[in-house]
Amino acid sequence: MKNLFSRLFRRRALDADVHEELETHVAMRAELNRQAGMTEDDAIHAARRRFGNSTSIREQIYHFNGF
Repeated sequence: MKNLFSRLFRRRALDADVHEELETHVAMRAELNRQAGMTEDDAIHAARRRFGNSTSIREQIYHFNGF
């Protein structure tokens, strides 16, 4: 039982880290898109499309880390 709680806590911590990391990259790409002349909404949408499905990315990271 202790192992289950430990694993759950680590996964939540990892999830928060991954979410923050992905959002940072999206924000940086969106800024580049705005500098290239895109509107705010278009810049954000294009950045999110470029990085793909965040759920899929997180699942790949969990798999890689043994979760």
